[in-house]
Amino acid sequence: MFLQLALLLAFGSVSSANAAAMIDQLNAKLDAGEMAWNRAQLTTFSYTLIDGGAFGYSIYKVTVRNGKCSAKSKLSPNTQHRGWQRDTCDGHGIAELISEIRRVVNASIDHAELECDVKLGYPAKFLMEPPAAAGFDLEWYIEISHFTAKHQNAKST
Repeated sequence: MFLQLALLLAFGSVSSANAAAMIDQLNAKLDAGEMAWNRAQLTTFSYTLIDGGAFGYSIYKVTVRNGKCSAKSKLSPNTQHRGWQRDTCDGHGIAELISEIRRVVNASIDHAELECDVKLGYPAKFLMEPPAAAGFDLEWYIEISHFTAKHQNAKST
């Protein structure tokens, strides 16, 4: 019994240490990405955002012109068919996505992967899996593609 308890504590400590290291690494990537994004000071750009999880996803086309955001969305092809519809930018802006990713990373997660654009710092891909102990499987996935900045000589895909 003592040996089992010692092994459980040892593996639990390794797991906690690994989780803490993963969170530190993700926060460092977010910090670097956020600094690059703020430094770019883009006011006119557009991108496609896929935002979803276990039960499907939505696709957003987000356009920012002179600092004013507009968006349209459609549901994933695997759900009910719906064409492009006007949507809000709430929660779909780059700064908001960075903040939400940071909040999720610092909450309870089992695994997360993050890729930020090398030049502009926006979160190009993010995948989060909640802890198995939570009793549910609601991972969160985002991907930004077709990012184009206008009038600032910056383009990334």
